[in-house]
Amino acid sequence: MTQENRNSHVRVALLGCGRVAQRVHAPLLARMPGASLSAVADPSADAKAIASRLNPDIRLFDSVEALIEAGGFDAACICLPTHLHAKYAARLLHEGIPIYLEKPIATDEAETSSILEAWGPKSIPAMVGFNYRFHPVHRKVQELLREGAVGKITTIRTLFSTPPRALPEWKRNRTSGGGVLLDLLSHHADLVMYHTGARVTSVSATTRSLYSEDDNAQVTYTLDSGVLVHSSVSMTGAESDRFEIIGEDGAIRADRFRGTVTRAPRSQSATMPEMVTRSCVLAMGQLRAFRTMLDPSFEPALRTFVESVRSGKTERPDLDDGWRSLAVVLGAIESASQDSQTVRVVQNPEKAASAGGESSSTVIPADRTLKSADDEESPALTVVLVTVTGMQGIGRVLGFLTKQTIANRLQVIVVAQHDGDIKPEEESLFAAFASHRVICVGEIDDVDRSAAMALEYAQASFMTFLEDHAFPEPEWAERIVEAAESGPWDAVGTRIENGNPGTVLSWANMLMSYGRWVAAEHPGTTLHVARHNTTFRRATLEREYGSELTEMMGRDGGLLDDLLARGARFYQTPDTCVEHLNPSTWRSTLQLRIGSGRLFASSRMKKERWSAPKRAMYIVLGFAIPFIRFGLLREELLKSKARRDRIGWRAYPALTVGVVLDGIGQFLGHTIGPGKIKEKLAHFEISRARHLRGKERHLMAPSNT
Repeated sequence: MTQENRNSHVRVALLGCGRVAQRVHAPLLARMPGASLSAVADPSADAKAIASRLNPDIRLFDSVEALIEAGGFDAACICLPTHLHAKYAARLLHEGIPIYLEKPIATDEAETSSILEAWGPKSIPAMVGFNYRFHPVHRKVQELLREGAVGKITTIRTLFSTPPRALPEWKRNRTSGGGVLLDLLSHHADLVMYHTGARVTSVSATTRSLYSEDDNAQVTYTLDSGVLVHSSVSMTGAESDRFEIIGEDGAIRADRFRGTVTRAPRSQSATMPEMVTRSCVLAMGQLRAFRTMLDPSFEPALRTFVESVRSGKTERPDLDDGWRSLAVVLGAIESASQDSQTVRVVQNPEKAASAGGESSSTVIPADRTLKSADDEESPALTVVLVTVTGMQGIGRVLGFLTKQTIANRLQVIVVAQHDGDIKPEEESLFAAFASHRVICVGEIDDVDRSAAMALEYAQASFMTFLEDHAFPEPEWAERIVEAAESGPWDAVGTRIENGNPGTVLSWANMLMSYGRWVAAEHPGTTLHVARHNTTFRRATLEREYGSELTEMMGRDGGLLDDLLARGARFYQTPDTCVEHLNPSTWRSTLQLRIGSGRLFASSRMKKERWSAPKRAMYIVLGFAIPFIRFGLLREELLKSKARRDRIGWRAYPALTVGVVLDGIGQFLGHTIGPGKIKEKLAHFEISRARHLRGKERHLMAPSNT
């Protein structure tokens, strides 16, 4: 066909007509102005029957080979199983045929190299099916980024989940193109690079197989701009596709299924108009925006391809974009096979071809100084305990530590107020540990800041700041060390369970503070670990903060957020847990929940330098806060069946109590400020027994170890 005829009308051949092609590619190409669906190759009789209904004059073939040999088409849309992409994409490009190649472009680097080699000088239109670039939601995100809506980007978080469904055999096996990394992560990796203009330099990943090979994954990757990205992808969960870009001046949150893009200036909190809108939606039963069965991104993507064929000019996303996304996926696959070790992302696929197709990813070793051949006596873990009442305060948790399977590899540091708080006759209680040390810091009015003073005395590579009312199970230390050593993690979190689950009030305080870690099931990289009872890499704390750690570890110091902004990597392990005692009296719950809400609101006002009108709006419309928090917490905390089963009937009463009191506290914070609430909240960490019901106070007693 001459270029003149091609410019007027494009005959497109469809190579492969499976489920998605039947619903999307075939009908769109059949009715698209300036194009026609002229030929289809698929062995399925049902697929060919569907194509015939779309175009009675269509030519049908049982094999791709037969279609290509017959010719008579101007461009090809390749919707074949991934392991066949390279074979036919390279052949068509060698023959000068423009292609629209569904993602991912191939299964490995060697196949990608053959495609790019056939593409040669890149003069042939060759697009990759990253259709979400054309979605109205992501077009809006691009517009906001060009306007500088978030300032300098610091963090990106994405979630892509699809419900479990019957899959063809090739999609159940990673080597033939299946698995959640190739299927879903490839989309989000492309969108990250599309929105930021940056390349991915390193990646770490953890995968899990439920119904097919690698159908769940947690992935963390670093851009050449230094931005840290976290993606959760699943082929076994509720339908969800969310994208969040956080910067120094604000945040953008995009939800493809809801069709919404929201902008939050200078923080992750919503603007007041958004709060009102969201509260109304929650009050009406979490209404969902209407969306059509066919994603609106497919048509503009295919239309762009047709126009590029007519003009002879390649449009993006092109094959280079396809490779950049695949390189991230291949790095994630390599990392998962190496126990989540960080892997450098290959930038040039031709390197793989010369290596016989084997992966050329490079594993970046973690900073492991836990136990070396030259230092057999170094402890495996440093545990820091703070007490204002001597052994009475830490006696029970110390008993749990002596029962650890690796107790003889623990260093225990006790932070006390005065000499003599730990009596000489009590020193024998530390005999089970590798070593111990008592440091006296004077009057303790903030447990977290006092705990930070133990940093200069720590000997292990990893250290845990353990609360005196959090009791670890016997394998806790061993499992924590294993998780910490498994990758380049700067912080490792664990499951946190309710140690006094007998009341709704206990659950209210548990869910508001630690809800996301109750019955946590899946290990992997994460952006969220608990503020307390978390294990840190000592070298990271020394390098980033040193003596400034005491300020960062305070209730409003923002240690975890600051670590993320500096590129730190967090890991969550569900293999072990600590049982946490929560306030369970009405008086304590009122004080804690209202006080926490008040401190949060007043601190946010100060940090973001709210104007008087904005403060007034939050005061007037403060009634919306409990509705918003209830809906968000319900969705976040109760979507897990294991978590619902663990909490039981108390879930909704507990959340109701928690969000109402928190809303009152935020109202007070917006109206009268923090007052001395920080000092009052400190007492909840210093003297937990006072905040338990009378019949629960024995749970803090040393005699119960």
